[in-house]
Amino acid sequence: MINELKKEVNPSKVNMMRHCSRCTLDMVCGSTIGADILDDPEASKVMPLVENLSGLFGGRFMNIFKHPDFLYELTSDYKEEMKNRKEFYQFINKIIDKQKGVISKEIVENHVDQEDDVVYKKPQIFIDHLLKGKRAGQPFTDLEILEQSFTMIFAGNDTSALGICNLLTLFAMHQDIQKRARGEVLSIFPMDNHIETTPEALSQLVYLERCINEGLRLCPSIPVVARVCTDDIEVDGNIIPRGTTIVFSIFALHRRKDLWGPDAERFDPDRFSPERSLGRHPHAFKPFSVGARDCIGKQYAMMGMKLVFAHLLRNFRFHTDLEYDKMEFKFDMQLRLSHGYKLSIEPI
Repeated sequence: MINELKKEVNPSKVNMMRHCSRCTLDMVCGSTIGADILDDPEASKVMPLVENLSGLFGGRFMNIFKHPDFLYELTSDYKEEMKNRKEFYQFINKIIDKQKGVISKEIVENHVDQEDDVVYKKPQIFIDHLLKGKRAGQPFTDLEILEQSFTMIFAGNDTSALGICNLLTLFAMHQDIQKRARGEVLSIFPMDNHIETTPEALSQLVYLERCINEGLRLCPSIPVVARVCTDDIEVDGNIIPRGTTIVFSIFALHRRKDLWGPDAERFDPDRFSPERSLGRHPHAFKPFSVGARDCIGKQYAMMGMKLVFAHLLRNFRFHTDLEYDKMEFKFDMQLRLSHGYKLSIEPI
């Protein structure tokens, strides 16, 4: 991504979402399904599919008349979704078939190694568990493997890219905070050294983590979540019956002044410092949802965003003419700036 950004013809107007989305797609495919798609020309075709499907899913989520399958299947959105899904599935199936071949080869090699008393167990990633695992004694079907892989790639790609682009926009609006975050990055990863982003080194980026948290507080990639009541529950004297679907606004939660103070709308990473976090309600900050169905990739997302920002802040300064109080969002399943993510980049 850094090399592609350096090639931009017009650095005063760079579509950061295009670059970040491709970067996070490379990362999620490599870390979950073991595929190196960096030089795969087909991968670039996936990004528009992700954006189209996100819009279609959000449109259905926000329109109650599209909730019943029998009604939704009569719409043009359904036909468009199936068309996009088919193309996305073809891309994923090609990768899965390749990984099946890799695993078959590993099984043969491990058998030979065991005969020679040499055993090496490679760390298992998501696709390994799907292809090797069993449920009730039976292997996962091809359809289950495909749909689970689709969910992981779809959920892990756009949400991370949005989190990065939203914070980059906030950095571009707040040059002092951007400068401080860059200073921390350079203190851990000096410019004259080759960057080795180990988990231990990334854990030292304390201020950057506060910035990421504050970016997710003000601009959560998933602004609303839905849950079904498993029992009757009383809220403020009202009984919500079992089976009721509740839509919960993370966006509103993160801007509540009774939880975050009178300056809840202000971008201030230091509100996540240990001393200012004391006494805060444990559920005041939930960008990855909460409970049994929270995001299983939250630690991966945090580490991935730190990794991306470490590279971006070492190589560029970011600027924008957009003012903070003029930020406007499009609400669907994901939170996107209606203005888009075109920033000015200045090589360092």
